[in-house]
Amino acid sequence: MRDLRWIEDVGLAPFSIALWLRADDPETLTAPETYAWMTRTSVFLRGGEPVRGVVGPTEYFESAARALDLPPPSRREEVAQLGLLLDMAAPDGFDDVWRPAEGQARLVADAVDLGSARMDPLRRLEAHLAEDPPPPGVRVDVTGTLRLSHVALADILSGFGTSLVLAFFAVFALLSWLLRSVWQGCSRWCPTCCRSWRCWGRWARSGST
Repeated sequence: MRDLRWIEDVGLAPFSIALWLRADDPETLTAPETYAWMTRTSVFLRGGEPVRGVVGPTEYFESAARALDLPPPSRREEVAQLGLLLDMAAPDGFDDVWRPAEGQARLVADAVDLGSARMDPLRRLEAHLAEDPPPPGVRVDVTGTLRLSHVALADILSGFGTSLVLAFFAVFALLSWLLRSVWQGCSRWCPTCCRSWRCWGRWARSGST
C-alpha cells in the first residue's frame, strides 16, 4: 500500500480503464462519426474523479494536427492521412491504441485508488455507453486492471456472508467438541461474536471501507 501511495504521489496511476474498440470493417474506425465518438468518450473519461489522464487515438491525432498547424480532422480522408503520418513517425504507444488495418483501437484511462466506496467509475461509464453507444459497426469492451479488481472484489464479497456464518458455526462446533459441552462452547463462543460485532461497528462509524 505504501508503494501504491508513492506511485500516486509522484503523479502516476496504478490502475487503468481500457475501452477496446473492434470493427469488422477497418474503414469504420476512420469514419468521422467514430472519431467524434472517441473524442466525446475521452472527454467523459477525463471528467471522472479517479482518472488522472486518458490516452487514445484522438489525443495523437490532435497533437499531430497542432504540430502541422491544422484543425482537428473532421473527414475520413483527414483521419486516414494523419494516421498514415503517425505510423511513419511511430510515436511511442501509438500502435497500442490505433490499429485500423486490424479494425482495432483503444482508449486507456489511468486511475488512482480512492477506496472501495468511491472507486466505482465503471457503472458510470457503462451508463454513459448505454446513453452514447459507439457508431454502428463498432463494438466496445470495457477492460483494464480497475475492472479486474472490481470483478474480483465482487466475487469475494458475494460469498463473504455465507463464509462468515459457516466460520462462526465451525468455531462453535469446535469449541463444543473440545469442551465436551454445548453450553460451555456457547459461553466461549458468544464473547468472540460480541467482540467481532463491536470491531465492525467501530469500522463503520469511522467510515472505513
